[in-house]
Amino acid sequence: MTEVINIAMGNAATRLSKMLKDEVILSVPQVMVVTREAAVIRLPGMGVVPLVAVRERFTGEFSGCALLIFPEANSFELVRAALPEDCDAADIPAFRYEALNEIGNVILNGALSSIANSLHRSFLISLPEQLNGNGREILFGGEGCSPHEFILFVQVDFVVNAQSVSGYVLLTLDLPQLDELKAILDQLIETVIKAAS
Repeated sequence: MTEVINIAMGNAATRLSKMLKDEVILSVPQVMVVTREAAVIRLPGMGVVPLVAVRERFTGEFSGCALLIFPEANSFELVRAALPEDCDAADIPAFRYEALNEIGNVILNGALSSIANSLHRSFLISLPEQLNGNGREILFGGEGCSPHEFILFVQVDFVVNAQSVSGYVLLTLDLPQLDELKAILDQLIETVIKAAS
């Protein structure tokens, strides 16, 4: 799974790098099964600092959410990097919502499409939606999720080099969906082994 995410995020980072005309540096993906409560603590500032997130839901043989998350304080710089150089700083707030959704869509849709291709599956991917709040508000999303519910939590950190902007890409998958994912990964491994022998 880590390798599938690595490939997906590499593709998404390349697209973002072209969009921002700057290098995007990624961390090695961290893949873990944790409760939603434990996931909140892993977010920036232990999930307490104000955050901005772009979320896209995906459905198929397994379903979940992909989120691009970064501290609210970074959002201005990220939007500035995405806009033309001659854009007046005073105009940036007017473009913030649209620009963040576009950046989120480039990263998340690109990553999810790449994951689907790697697994030889297809996903229906929702339009991006923007969330503001602390880590709990973003990860629970006002949907009445239990803090003790287990999820597959995939975290990739990214830094936009010259802009000193950092953020996180999260992939969450409800635990009942893990059996479906495990079966698909087992099939993929079996296919790779057969092709290599």
